[in-house]
Amino acid sequence: LTPTGGLFTGSSYNTGMTSSGLYTYYVTQTNPLTGQNGCESPSSIITLKIFALPSPPTGTNQTACEGTIIPELEASGHPGNTITWYNSPLLTPTGGLFTGLSYNTGMTSANLYTYYVTQTDSNTCESNPTNVTLQIYDLPIADFSYSWLQSGGCGSGTAQFDGSISQDGDGAIDTWIWNFNDPNATAVNPNNVTNITNGSDTHYFSSPPIEYYVELTVEDNLGCVSPTYTDTIIISPSI
Repeated sequence: LTPTGGLFTGSSYNTGMTSSGLYTYYVTQTNPLTGQNGCESPSSIITLKIFALPSPPTGTNQTACEGTIIPELEASGHPGNTITWYNSPLLTPTGGLFTGLSYNTGMTSANLYTYYVTQTDSNTCESNPTNVTLQIYDLPIADFSYSWLQSGGCGSGTAQFDGSISQDGDGAIDTWIWNFNDPNATAVNPNNVTNITNGSDTHYFSSPPIEYYVELTVEDNLGCVSPTYTDTIIISPSI
């Protein structure tokens, strides 16, 4: 029972300990009427056990293109621990958004979403969070212009198409996919052309028909595919 006089007198004692471990203390009581005579009781043992926090779980970031199936976020921890998902670094709301190894965020719009995932062990100790992100990419937008070459467009002619006016989403467009919808297409003047160099292509049209519905779809370096853009090409009758 050292030091003499004890560490503290009172019915509650703040040990000041914060590190994990097992701490043992000895507590006595002294009769105030006989305290001057040294009448101190035998000691009782009281322990303070501070559990170590579990390690943060492992999280898997996910990416997707807007308009496609959005994957669930995933995390893993020690077997038997509870995985809890939050959308705030302050770990709110209390109890989390969801408990489980995978979490369906419900997000569909293009943006970067950050979530925070913890694991809680059998001692109800909750780990520090791991950041897990969901990046939903904005889609590219297909568009093109065209012009006739060598006075074409009267009865027949070659059209020059420019798909470079298509707009990037979050990525950079690297593929232009053309469908000229031409019933007169041949092996050397094909209907379907995929261009990975630039957005420029040509196609020879003849009539009939006099209207062609040309389609362009673009894809970017993130693997996101645009909606298909369609424009009408009109062949004027020969004079």
